Amino acid sequence: MEPKRIFIIEDEFLTVEMIQQILMARGYDVVGSADNGADALDQIERFRPDMILVDIKIKGDIDGVDLTRIINERYDVPVIYLTAFADGKTVSRAKNTETYGYIIKPFGDLDLLTAIEIGLHKFQIDRKLKESEKRYRTLFETMQDAMYIRTMEGKLIEYNPALLALFGYEKDELLNVNFSKLYVDPADRKRLQEEITSRGFVKDFETMFRRKNGTVINCLVSATIMTESDGKARLVRGMMQNITDRKRFENTLRVSESKFRSLFNSVTDPVMIHSPDIGFIEVNSAACELLGYTHDELIALEPASVQAPEDTQLLKEWIREIKERGAGLLESKLITRSGQLIPVDISARRIDYEGHPAVIYIARDVTERNRTLDQLKTAHQEISLILNSISSILIGVSIDDIITHWNRVAEETFGIAARDAIGTRITHFELNWQWEVIYEAIYFSLAEDRPVNLPDVQFSDIRGRSGYLGITINPIKSDKNELRGVLIYGKDITEKRMVEQQLLQSSKMATIGEIATGIAHELNQPLNIIKIASQFLLDGIRENYSTEEFITERVEKIVKQVDRAAHIITHLREFGRKSDFDFKPINPNLPIRVAFDLLEEQLRVNSISIDLQLNDSLPPINGDAPKLEQVFINLIVNSKDAFEEMKNSLQERNIIVKSFLMDDRKMICIEYRDTGPGIPANIVDRIFEPFFTTKEVGSGTGLGLSISYSIIKSHQGTIEVTTGAQGTTFTIRLPVSSGRADMAIEE
Repeated sequence: MEPKRIFIIEDEFLTVEMIQQILMARGYDVVGSADNGADALDQIERFRPDMILVDIKIKGDIDGVDLTRIINERYDVPVIYLTAFADGKTVSRAKNTETYGYIIKPFGDLDLLTAIEIGLHKFQIDRKLKESEKRYRTLFETMQDAMYIRTMEGKLIEYNPALLALFGYEKDELLNVNFSKLYVDPADRKRLQEEITSRGFVKDFETMFRRKNGTVINCLVSATIMTESDGKARLVRGMMQNITDRKRFENTLRVSESKFRSLFNSVTDPVMIHSPDIGFIEVNSAACELLGYTHDELIALEPASVQAPEDTQLLKEWIREIKERGAGLLESKLITRSGQLIPVDISARRIDYEGHPAVIYIARDVTERNRTLDQLKTAHQEISLILNSISSILIGVSIDDIITHWNRVAEETFGIAARDAIGTRITHFELNWQWEVIYEAIYFSLAEDRPVNLPDVQFSDIRGRSGYLGITINPIKSDKNELRGVLIYGKDITEKRMVEQQLLQSSKMATIGEIATGIAHELNQPLNIIKIASQFLLDGIRENYSTEEFITERVEKIVKQVDRAAHIITHLREFGRKSDFDFKPINPNLPIRVAFDLLEEQLRVNSISIDLQLNDSLPPINGDAPKLEQVFINLIVNSKDAFEEMKNSLQERNIIVKSFLMDDRKMICIEYRDTGPGIPANIVDRIFEPFFTTKEVGSGTGLGLSISYSIIKSHQGTIEVTTGAQGTTFTIRLPVSSGRADMAIEE
């Protein structure tokens, strides 16, 4: 063992010599000495001794007491004081430092050696205690279980971070909390206190505490009384384990077990649990009743004993499937005690039952079901005959998108046989129709539980002929009013749509004819301005008085009027173009403004004022702008004609149009009102009829309002009329765009 190294701090040379001789004679290694604090600290840093002897009175700015305080802070080395000063003040200062001895000069060899031996021994003990305390503190602070020390009365003295996390308090908050107040049931605290007082400890005491936020937690408490040297109980050291999740799991497991037992004993289907090692473990009363055995008799049998002989091979394969996949279904027959064969559906699942690998079998008697299925098969054949006799497309689709019906017309139209279609997902086929619209309508019909009408679905048949289908999608419900799927009814309306398009185009042409004079006047005005501006421009050039500014001003006027005429012609050309409906999100005010732009000059010439009170923040609608323009042009032309028939020339000639969002925020309302003479009461109910008109022969086709009604209906909207002596109001309601263009709900 290496000798202990001693360092001496003493300002008397002879004393240092004496100490060195004594220590070296007893096997100590004196590594150095110093007579002042600065030299001492420098050598201590260099030599790192095992013990330091310090005289309280030394040379330099600091004495031995202050030097010891520095040594305590910087180094883990024991210090013993050597001094001739033993007065109270010196002793008081020395007591505030960490030292391991105090030797009064003069001292003998034995005094010095004894103090050093005791000091080194005490230092080793203190070091072990510190290391032990550090290990304890590390363990205390890092344990996941909550640790604490409290008084017998419940006041917390010390605790680890896990306790703070467990109860949700901050460190300073918990110091002011009486631990006994955290028990949900005060009686638990009393019982724990009695037990720990009588036994000195408590282990796994289960109780409930309330956290800071009010939530309740379940805990296991283990605690031990800490006694003083006099044997009296002073403190309690304890540990808490949060078992809230475990209790919740145990409760769930208990409830699950209870549910299983209840289900097993009350289920009406036969249930049997079988283990390959044991045989039947359990059977319920329904199994005994169905097969005609007592409970004990059935328990003693093997599954093969109650299976039909012809299903033996099937049963072996099925058992292998259960072993591989953990579950299986089997349609088979069971043999009763009397030999009767009963058709059953058996579902099986591999389970662990009371520590044994087992299989639970649930059998269902399907005798009545099979009889019902035979009846349904007959009914289905009859229904198929009826469906195939209908001259329109009929397709049945289940709630899972599986085709359930596919009639003869569907076969002929799409070239897919019923045997290939039925039982297949409808999305599997590339049908030549607007599939996205159809599928969206199916989803909407199922989601809303309402019929959906698709008035114009483009399609091509197997021969390549294109056309239109009028499709209605109706929900199919069971006798319990449960949704089972949809029925798609498709009628070929190609010829009908062609006639309607011709009527629509005829109406457009008739409208253009009616407004032709106004359009000519509207075009004459910009042409006249162009002519005058051009004449001025030529005169200026010929007379040499045209400047650059003069030329620019006339050319800009010409360009502006050309744009105006082109705008009128473009609108007229778009209006007169023959086209199908093209629905897209549009501003509901747009067709109103375009219609009035087109007829503005005509209205001005006829002294008709316009008041457009349009809400510019309206949401879009799914609409065909040119078709809606035709509606408003028809209304404007009818108003103009009505004003011309007024006998009272002093009556105001006003057209007021308002647009606004209705209270339900699902519909846009447009109120078109004129101050004309109104519609006679005896004909107001007929104004939307095709070819009905009160105008003279050659002045109108009678299609304007009928076409307008059809256009609004195609937009899933409504148009209503109210009339009186003060004028006529048409109220148009159009749905806000919802992303389902071309789709209408059947009321």
